[in-house]
Amino acid sequence: MSNKTELKENLKKEKARLHEDILSLKKSVSDYKVGRQDEWKEFKNKANDEVKKIKHSLDELTARYKNKDYIITN
Repeated sequence: MSNKTELKENLKKEKARLHEDILSLKKSVSDYKVGRQDEWKEFKNKANDEVKKIKHSLDELTARYKNKDYIITN
């Protein structure tokens, strides 16, 4: 095998190896994004639940004050 042919074969192998590395990295990034999205969704759901609880408490307090005709003075 000539040097030129050997170099071409080595280049093909290196390109194939790099292509596989790129695919592997893309998969890792994709998996990472999916994992983070799940974490974000969980965080967002917990935050929304907390906001709902706070709003509910605020609504209850408002209703209590309205029902009892409290007058707030300084």
